[in-house]
Amino acid sequence: MKFLNEQKKLYPNLSDTIDDVNRLINSLKSRKVNIIDPGGRPITPKAVWNLQSYVQVTLHRAVDLSSEVCNSWNKGQVAVSFLLVRALFENATFMYDLSILLTRYIKEDKFQEVYDLIVNRMFGSRTFTALPKSINVMTVIEKLDKKFEGLKDSYERLSEFCHPNYSAMYGLYAKLNKKEIYYDLRQYRNKGSGGKTQETIKRLDEALEKNDLEKATGLFDESVREHVSTNERLEYIQNFHSQFEDLINGSRIIIDIGGGLYPLTFPFENAMNLNQYIWIDSDAKSYEILERFQKLYNKRHCFSSIIFCQRYKVFFF
Repeated sequence: MKFLNEQKKLYPNLSDTIDDVNRLINSLKSRKVNIIDPGGRPITPKAVWNLQSYVQVTLHRAVDLSSEVCNSWNKGQVAVSFLLVRALFENATFMYDLSILLTRYIKEDKFQEVYDLIVNRMFGSRTFTALPKSINVMTVIEKLDKKFEGLKDSYERLSEFCHPNYSAMYGLYAKLNKKEIYYDLRQYRNKGSGGKTQETIKRLDEALEKNDLEKATGLFDESVREHVSTNERLEYIQNFHSQFEDLINGSRIIIDIGGGLYPLTFPFENAMNLNQYIWIDSDAKSYEILERFQKLYNKRHCFSSIIFCQRYKVFFF
């Protein structure tokens, strides 16, 4: 089986474990017979013949499953590998439980129970009423868990990858677009740019004090280009807004959680029915820039329906 270097580092003994597993599989292969003929003429007592037949069936199944576990894993079919490993798990628990019961019945001279047990394991079924009712796999696993603590937990972990839930569906097949996480959520600016942002805020104050609206607008545009929350979508922002233009026009309340500097790009002039735009973010620098945006907006519009919240502080403009 092929494994990534990261997996080998995480499990230093992985190679040795795989070598042991391969030796066991080869040992199982050497014990197989070529033909299992239920109609053959038994050369031993019937119960022993049935047991030998059952053991051979189990060996054939175990070898087939083991081989396909490796093939599926090497092909990148992880879900198939987990399904097959779980089937092997069930195989092993049933055989171990069988050996325990056989040993006990033979010691107690309960040979009818020996015969019935072997027949049940050979022909047990949950669907054919004419056949003996098979033992539930969880019953066997829960019984053996008392002897091997953690057995049931291991089986349930395998089952997580065999049912249509997160582990076997989204967890295996979806490729997540991962970003590095800085602080609580993300880093909005490049490292070391805090001083530049503070300088921008200072220049905004100067422009607004002088009523230089053109310069202030240019500084807001500069902030939009530098901030992650807006820069990463700046190229597509107009197309982005056009896709929900009707929604913008008809909305009375918009809540922008973790909005960064997005309000600087929002088309407020098209939001004819908007009563409240609520912005919430923990980024203090964004909050300070938007405070200056408030002043500019008030100079251009008679509008007082935007709420900015930063660390539970709220103000209107």
